[in-house]
Amino acid sequence: RTLDRGYPFITENGNIILDCNFGV
Repeated sequence: RTLDRGYPFITENGNIILDCNFGV
């Protein structure tokens, strides 16, 4: 999915990820 850079979201594992680290 495409999210704004630095936008925090919770994965299905319950971990909080920042899109700036994951959205590549």
